[in-house]
Amino acid sequence: MIMSYLSDYLRIRHEHASKNNHTNRTTRNLVKRQIDDGQFGNDSEYICHPIRQDQHSQERLFEFRQALKKGEASGKSRPLDMSAVKRTGRKLIKAAD
Repeated sequence: MIMSYLSDYLRIRHEHASKNNHTNRTTRNLVKRQIDDGQFGNDSEYICHPIRQDQHSQERLFEFRQALKKGEASGKSRPLDMSAVKRTGRKLIKAAD
């Protein structure tokens, strides 16, 4: 019975290792293509890219939440006067010309 469990365990470990090796090769090939295409200078830049993107997204989300809090704290809203918005926009466009 113990030999059966041991055999199953070793078989599963071998299958898992084979899948990991395939995944690692696929990942290495993807990174190499990205570098060869000139999108990244080396593998470190490739790995850091999604981290930087996430940091940027987190910063934008923080700023958005801060703006929401500021808006909520500013008091009760007023009806929007679209005519005034359009007039202001036209003045800005005219001033830019």
